[in-house]
Amino acid sequence: MILRERRRAELAAMPDTLVERLCGPDRRSGWPSHGTVRNVSGEGQPAQGLALTLMRAAAAVLAWDSDVARRLIVSHLVRYASKDALSRLRGEIDANTFYNLDRTLLPVIVSYSFVRDHPDLESQDRERIDEWLERLV
Repeated sequence: MILRERRRAELAAMPDTLVERLCGPDRRSGWPSHGTVRNVSGEGQPAQGLALTLMRAAAAVLAWDSDVARRLIVSHLVRYASKDALSRLRGEIDANTFYNLDRTLLPVIVSYSFVRDHPDLESQDRERIDEWLERLV
């Protein structure tokens, strides 16, 4: 996985302009919100917009220690876990179905790893997300 403290130290040693180019700006607002996606098929990546938002938010947490991005990750993951998102396999269930699910789960898991142990994440939310991911992985 990502060695957060090492990467954080490397980013801290870089000029802010380079960090912005690599990780995006330290956004205080303007983060998109995404609806919950339950269905997964071999047709395409489910929740592609969410996956991109979570990766950008994870980069902001890593580079800027952004509370706004951290809260965004938590709110999306709590909502997805509460609604058992990405849990309905539809159509022909084949390798493409699982590939598409994995393409979404990778940014979900990476972003969650950046917030999972943060003191602001309530234990019941952590448990809900953990249980949801266990069912999917």
